[in-house]
This record gives sequence, C-alpha cells and structure tokens, in this order.
Amino acid sequence: MPDYSLSYVYVFAFFVVGAIFVTVLLTLSRLVAPRKVT
Repeated sequence: MPDYSLSYVYVFAFFVVGAIFVTVLLTLSRLVAPRKVT
C-alpha cells in the first residue's frame, strides 16, 4: 500500500514540476519576445 501511494505522489510531483516548468518557459518567452521584435 505505501509503495503504491509513494509512486502516486512521485508522479503527481513530476506533473506539477512539469507544469511549473512550462509556465516559466512561456512567461520567459513572452517577456523576451517583445525585445526581440523591436
């Protein structure tokens, strides 16, 4: 039981990290884009 729970938490944490990474990447790209356009 604990093994399955741990795996579920690990997958959830990985998904959260991925979502945060994508958000940061989009934000960074959005901030840099205007500078490159000009």
